[in-house]
Amino acid sequence: MAISEFKQEKQRPEWVSELEQPEVQASLADLVRKMPEIQKTYQSLEDIVLFAQAFLQDRESIDRLEEKITQYSINEETIKSLVTLMEKLPSIVRVVEQLEELTVFMNSVLKDTESMAYISGMLHEYVDPFVKEGEKGMKLVNEIKKRAEAKHQTYSLLTIMKWLKDPSVQKGLGYVHATLEVLSDNKK
Repeated sequence: MAISEFKQEKQRPEWVSELEQPEVQASLADLVRKMPEIQKTYQSLEDIVLFAQAFLQDRESIDRLEEKITQYSINEETIKSLVTLMEKLPSIVRVVEQLEELTVFMNSVLKDTESMAYISGMLHEYVDPFVKEGEKGMKLVNEIKKRAEAKHQTYSLLTIMKWLKDPSVQKGLGYVHATLEVLSDNKK
């Protein structure tokens, strides 16, 4: 390095050598490209500050705001609850997003005839046996009702005593007795 170069290097401010670095030049170019956005943001902030200053100078607006705030019971508990709610907002948002995804999925399934046919078939597989048993039970009840209403007979104590010997009556009485025991145990 010659003495003249050394003197020039010595006289040159340090920031000039910083500007010669490629990453600094890239950052400056990026900053220049973003200047319009920065200016818009700055203008927006300036507008907000001007609005706030005008609002704070307008006594009538402040009085109305105070009146509205005093109408609500804003106390320490309310503020703590609001802070707690704000802390839980990320979790709540995740749940709402999952519900939204589920809703979209369910809507798409409901609109898809093939999926609905498959679901309907699966439901029929599981529900049909219960429906058939229910139908059998209803037929049995209707038959019993029909026979009981058709016979207008008086029953004597001897007839009832004969019935008690019947194995199906004994089995039925066993069910009645077991039911009474279970109900008694559940009551305790």
